Amino acid sequence: MAVQRRQSKDAFKGFKKASKRVMLRISGVSPKNYNKDFAPFVDRLQKKGKAPKVIICAVMRKMMHIFFGMLKAQQDFKAHLAFKREIA
Repeated sequence: MAVQRRQSKDAFKGFKKASKRVMLRISGVSPKNYNKDFAPFVDRLQKKGKAPKVIICAVMRKMMHIFFGMLKAQQDFKAHLAFKREIA
């Protein structure tokens, strides 16, 4: 009997929509508060007067774009590529 790995198109299959949002929100809070690479990005949004929830959503979206780029290019994280606007 051969053991086969079950693969799903949706990594979050079986989770409710609310729990998906919670997972993404938690993943956005940590870099907002503790990651030095995200600090200029967060500061720029705070100076514009954005609400804390909007900043967390922006961080989550930025992280998703970074992850997609890393996977597509098969490269490690490079802050100078992810945050060109803040570094320049």
